[in-house]
Amino acid sequence: MNSRPLNQTGNAQVPEVIVFLVSLIRTVPWQIVFSSLIALVGLGWGIWLRVLFFHSFPDSIPTPDTWTYVTGVYSLLENGQFDLFSLRTPGFPLLVWLVLFVFKSFAALNIMHSVLTLLSAFAIAYVVRAFGGQWRLPAALAVGFLAVNSHLLFWEHFIMTEGSFQAFFVLALVATALAILRPTSGRAAVAGVLVAVTILIRPQGLFLIPLVLLAIAWAGRGLGRRKLLWLMAATVIGPFLLLGGWSARNAAVHGFFGLSNVGPIVNFGVSARWVDLESPTLAEDKALIADSIRRYRSMPENFNWVAWSPEGPVTLLSKKYADNFVRRDQVLDALAREAILHHPMDFARSRLQNTYLLMTTDTDHGAYVFAASIHWEDSWKYLTDKNLPVNEHRAALDQKRFPMRERAISYNSDLRSALSWEMNFIRISLGLTLLAVLALPFLRGPQRLATAVAVISVILLILTAGFLCEPAERYLSVIHGSAALAGALAVTGLLERWVSRRGKQHQPVETNPGAEGLTG
Repeated sequence: MNSRPLNQTGNAQVPEVIVFLVSLIRTVPWQIVFSSLIALVGLGWGIWLRVLFFHSFPDSIPTPDTWTYVTGVYSLLENGQFDLFSLRTPGFPLLVWLVLFVFKSFAALNIMHSVLTLLSAFAIAYVVRAFGGQWRLPAALAVGFLAVNSHLLFWEHFIMTEGSFQAFFVLALVATALAILRPTSGRAAVAGVLVAVTILIRPQGLFLIPLVLLAIAWAGRGLGRRKLLWLMAATVIGPFLLLGGWSARNAAVHGFFGLSNVGPIVNFGVSARWVDLESPTLAEDKALIADSIRRYRSMPENFNWVAWSPEGPVTLLSKKYADNFVRRDQVLDALAREAILHHPMDFARSRLQNTYLLMTTDTDHGAYVFAASIHWEDSWKYLTDKNLPVNEHRAALDQKRFPMRERAISYNSDLRSALSWEMNFIRISLGLTLLAVLALPFLRGPQRLATAVAVISVILLILTAGFLCEPAERYLSVIHGSAALAGALAVTGLLERWVSRRGKQHQPVETNPGAEGLTG
């Protein structure tokens, strides 16, 4: 029976281009095709969600904390002076200033946060591929996970530090992982600079300095003493210049050396319940705040009441030391230290319970977010009343381009269902962290060290939020990138170990290597 070739004329004819495509598909490993498809679908979906969110909320969304950031932004825009509150670090205000200076719109801040999130996703994919050899799927899944993460999507659209802090935190971890993989002074210096920028956005990342230093030192321990010292010097030069320079600026402008003076308020806020009013230490100050502390003990824990309420103890002490905030901070630190040292178990139990609530309290942004837009409009008016010309930078004032009715329809039909997945993404990130912890004993070499750094960073992000803040889930929005990095590195390491062990099991065993020579 005769058969015709596919490329000849007749009923069996197939265009040569199809023959070429089929042969090309056969030569391309399916892992590459499948992984690329996952990454592209996740990226496309994530961009589409951001387009929909931008249509519903063309401006970034303000909060009560926004004013303390944009004050420095507008002083820089209008007067060329950076008059930032002593409570704040300069990283995020400088990002906002850059956006407003270049694009003249708060709407561009949403886009900048989205770009930073996607950049952090690609950075994770890059470093996972660098560690993962032939395994592309974990890297692709990490890209998709961050791109469609509705918890990140929500907090990207606020004039808050969550969006930029998460991205730069991940970039700092990625740079550290690359320095672990190949310890060089250049890579260590990049990691150090990114760590410093991350801390200047939010001081919560201060623990990165010792963590990154220890990791890079351990990775370079075989280089010799001189090279190791150069490696350490390269790592610390960025934090020394950027953090030290800002601290020196605060010493000159505000009278204290440090990144921010919010630390004493936070320390006292989480320990005020255990202040020993009868102790003779600082008796005059304790007498001033005694009624306030007793009232607080009859209330549920409320950090904001302690720190900012007119009847709270911090406000009372602030009035007393209105002309000497440095002394106020010394008093707050002393009271907090005494309370924690005298009641360590009560403090630890309370903070661990706070951490548990932080991780387990359900989010429900999808149900109320657009209804709350009226409240956010009031927040914009509040900023305008503070003599900040924010309306000049708002896209939402153009109601012809962004009518409220169309924005509400777009949100309710397309975004509410996506935001309802926020808690699922939080649980996935916590699960990825647990997976990475369990995988650590089975990993080897640089992969184990890089995974351990990512895992520890997630744990410390959660603990610092739980021990130093109220249990607001927005503090969990910054763990997703680190958790994705930890999980992806752990999975690639386990796959590499599995393939290596499988290859050893299938290796032929030569029982008598010399037999062939004897019988040939």
